[in-house]
Amino acid sequence: MNRKKILIIDNFEQETVELRKSLITFGYEVRIVQKSTEVEAYFNEFLPDLMVVETRLADTSLPKLLTYVRKHSTQKPIPIIATGNPRTVEERLEVLEHGVDDFIYKPYDLDEFMVRLENLIREASEAKTEQVVPAKGFSGSLA
Repeated sequence: MNRKKILIIDNFEQETVELRKSLITFGYEVRIVQKSTEVEAYFNEFLPDLMVVETRLADTSLPKLLTYVRKHSTQKPIPIIATGNPRTVEERLEVLEHGVDDFIYKPYDLDEFMVRLENLIREASEAKTEQVVPAKGFSGSLA
């Protein structure tokens, strides 16, 4: 069975340790990146099936990171779950407006996290396998 790959980008190592253990237990291959300077190397080499990104990265902005990911994910759509603690509705909306696929508040419930993660991976996988059937068009004959 082909293990799905999860790339976690988060400044807070202590918060990712338990998540990583759980994801590995569920059968995922997991990499953790703590600095935006490492994202490019991991992203290109690892080719994740899903990314989990902290909204408050120390050395880059979320929009800049998302722009990089969307620009370089040409082989397949990569769902992105943002995690964090926005203080206001405006902050939460801003995160969602940047094009993340889901948002989960920290600290998160692991069961809920896994359901959301698996739903996004399944949806991306289904979107990848959908093929457009070319229309044959109208032949011009009514007979």
